[in-house]
Amino acid sequence: MIGTIRRRLRSRTIVATVFAAPILFIAFLFATNSFMDAQGLTPAQTADAELGSASAAVTMFDVELRASTDDGDRLRGAFESQGSGFTMALNVIDFPLFRWGLDGVYYTEKDWVRSPATRQFSLTNGRWPRDAGDVVLAGAGLTGMRVGDEIPTAGAAPDLRIVGLARAKLDRWPKLLGAPGTWRQMAEVRGSDGSPLLAFPTFETTQDDAAALIDAVDQAVGSTALSASGEGAAISRAAIGERVQIRADLEAESPRPWTAQSPLSLWIPGLLALPALLVMGYVILARRLESSASVAMAQGVERRDALLAVWLVPLPLIVVSALVAAAGGTAIGYAAAFWGEGRWGYFVTNVRVPWAAIEVSAVGVVLGLTLGLAALRDRILVSGRRQLSAGTRGRLRSARQLLGVACASTTLWQALTMREPSGAMALIGLMALAAAALGPELIDGLLRVMPRRTLTQRLVARQISTNHQRLAVVAGIYIVIVAATVGMLTILSSEVALERARRPVSVPSGDVLMDSFGTPFLKPDPAVVAAVETVHSIKRAEPIQFFLIGKRRVDPSTGVLESEETVGTRDRPGVAFAFDSADDLEGALGVVLTSADRELLADDGALVINPDLVRVARGRLTLIDNATGKSVANVPARIVDPAQTRWTQAVPFVMLRATAQRLGMATTPAAMLFKDISADDRRAARTALRDRGLDPRSIGVYETPVPVVPPAAIVGSVVLLVALLVGVSVLATRAQVRAMRGWASKLTQVGVRRRWAARAISRQHVWITTLSVGVGASVAVASLVVTVARVPRYDLVIPWTLIGLVIAVVALSTILSGKLASRQLEPTER
Repeated sequence: MIGTIRRRLRSRTIVATVFAAPILFIAFLFATNSFMDAQGLTPAQTADAELGSASAAVTMFDVELRASTDDGDRLRGAFESQGSGFTMALNVIDFPLFRWGLDGVYYTEKDWVRSPATRQFSLTNGRWPRDAGDVVLAGAGLTGMRVGDEIPTAGAAPDLRIVGLARAKLDRWPKLLGAPGTWRQMAEVRGSDGSPLLAFPTFETTQDDAAALIDAVDQAVGSTALSASGEGAAISRAAIGERVQIRADLEAESPRPWTAQSPLSLWIPGLLALPALLVMGYVILARRLESSASVAMAQGVERRDALLAVWLVPLPLIVVSALVAAAGGTAIGYAAAFWGEGRWGYFVTNVRVPWAAIEVSAVGVVLGLTLGLAALRDRILVSGRRQLSAGTRGRLRSARQLLGVACASTTLWQALTMREPSGAMALIGLMALAAAALGPELIDGLLRVMPRRTLTQRLVARQISTNHQRLAVVAGIYIVIVAATVGMLTILSSEVALERARRPVSVPSGDVLMDSFGTPFLKPDPAVVAAVETVHSIKRAEPIQFFLIGKRRVDPSTGVLESEETVGTRDRPGVAFAFDSADDLEGALGVVLTSADRELLADDGALVINPDLVRVARGRLTLIDNATGKSVANVPARIVDPAQTRWTQAVPFVMLRATAQRLGMATTPAAMLFKDISADDRRAARTALRDRGLDPRSIGVYETPVPVVPPAAIVGSVVLLVALLVGVSVLATRAQVRAMRGWASKLTQVGVRRRWAARAISRQHVWITTLSVGVGASVAVASLVVTVARVPRYDLVIPWTLIGLVIAVVALSTILSGKLASRQLEPTER
């Protein structure tokens, strides 16, 4: 009986369009889950990446091994002599290799012939390193290198020889693999900060006995630590044991769930949006089949049978479509992952079962079908009643309010315990869910402030009051999706701004700035000066000399600051510079000084070049001794606004050298700036550095800023959220219009103009959209403000333009869909 009724009802409506939104949402869940899960290493791959072919390993960062000494070789010999399964690797972070566009690589030195790293690397050409000075280059993106080439490296004697090329299997970062003895034959090697590079050992074993490894490391480090580190002898056996990595333990670890990898957790939106979309579909379906069900009940069909028949009408389609959406979404996610392998920041793609999407979809569909049955009981005549009893409504209201209170309490706990920016999305989701649970109260508040002066306004307010439960569900969906969209846009903009701020600032075109490893207050390295002066135009040019106001003493052997006597301001105790003349200062700043600026400099004044860093009170600036905090001078000051460059970005003020000396302040030669150098000569200067194994970034030249490309996963999530928001607005508006066509027809029959009825229909949803978008955006912004307050050193950038564009798109789609749906009234309804 129920099956017969279901088939009859099924033939009277198009079910696919009603439930298209939840099906698309399921596909979105599976696509995101598959894409994010595919990018992570499996536990076995993680073990291979960390240990290679070893069964256990321990890295000792506090055992320092200097270049040009035999400390590393003696430590290796002491360790490997204790058993056939023991191997020691010597590692250097940020090894100064600057060929082929590299800015430094990770260097590892071990006996590659005896212990080839076949699990981590695949040799594509040549052989493994065997003799001191032999190296293999491994990694992605290395072009233009050949076996037999020599690599000049600062301090290397002789140059390193490329004997092989390899492909990294588990990551894309370039690495340099050296043969034993290579580190010993090098002279002192300095890193990007000017301090000497130090190597550290990793001890490995192929035996399944971690205790034997600990004993061997303890004995080897104990016998050589005084010459290797000076403090290594104090390393205890227990401290060594705490650092041991065991393959069995790494392989036994469970892979991280996709919600931990994804920048956008869809658990809360998924478990809210999917049931809500299914309930909306059932409400629309009940509206279409209500009259047919009433006819069936009038012909003797039991009310329960009619209710179940209506509920079962879309069930086969929902099940089949959900399975198809899951398969399609999974295929799309993995296709995107495989296509982006090596392009989007990851190097390995693994196929995994999208358990998170399965769980969210299964729970959401079951919950949606259950709530859909409850919604049908409210629409189809059950036990002779059109509405739920007062007691049932009261219990549902209490449950909803309890959910809101629970979400609000969890939100407060999350805000008080937040320490990382990653908790921002969880905070947004909790606050949005709390606001969505209070949807009916929000609708009631809207009704209190709505105008009722005209007939259209009164019709709109009356229909919102009549349908406030259904509109509360729509408002809740809007709030969650809008909050998630605004939150993702803000987080995306903040991350992009942070990345831009971290990137080094260039110098004006035509300038060459020579300093010490990007530090303008230090003199340039003599090796850098000698390399750059091989370019004749630079050697003949007269540089602008920078003078640090004060003194800094740096240990040349360690690169450590020993003493400092500098002058700053009360607002910014940084460093400042002096110049020999106003012309030099003008050339260094890259701006044209006015006559007033020059007169102030001649009158023992200072020019403030970063007004955000200092305060000029009544045209004067107080200078202090950074060491003691005492005032040393009070000078007239003017503000100039030069472009931010490599040296001006953190300098509060500049003055003439003669002024500083008259005020009793010492000046120390620092960086040098060469003007009007051609592009070819600038490239030649960097090439000269690279050819001598020096960092080409040791000099500052104009560089075109590289655009910041956000991660594809975040951009894709934002785009899909916006598309989902627009789709929900269109479907909700059209559903509301369809539900009110009968009401509009009755109004026109009693003399109300069709234009008024259509206006009431479209404006009703405009009010709901305005309320929901405003609350959702406010929830997101408030959550992010809390994040900024709780997380130190996190700068929030709210993209008001993008947020306004999203709101405008949603508003436009709502208005247009409402107007178009209102025009589709039947002729008898006009």
